[in-house]
Amino acid sequence: MRVLAKEKFGMDLVKSHLPSQQLEQGIDILQLLRDLGKYVSKYNYNLHTQTMIETTTETKQIKTIGVNQMVYSIKTHGIGVMGTVVNTFYKFLVKKLNIFNEFLYDEFISNPLMQE
Repeated sequence: MRVLAKEKFGMDLVKSHLPSQQLEQGIDILQLLRDLGKYVSKYNYNLHTQTMIETTTETKQIKTIGVNQMVYSIKTHGIGVMGTVVNTFYKFLVKKLNIFNEFLYDEFISNPLMQE
């Protein structure tokens, strides 16, 4: 925005030192996207409370990710991050569905399915 203001209007703006994320919001949506496979394997969805709950036996503490945390993260990074989110989830689902497809074509699985 600073470059745009300089080019369009000839304005010199003071550098802002805004934080990239808030510490109070917990986990960040970009952190989840960096390691989506780990997130999907370690968290379960609780339909009643609309939260993702970590399933671990390593510690006695559990981590939860709620809808509000995702909303705060999207507000922090802007709505433009949603394209990246959709793209990352799409690629992840395509990869998992390809693995499932290969699994179904295995002889050990496909023969009993063909008999039924």
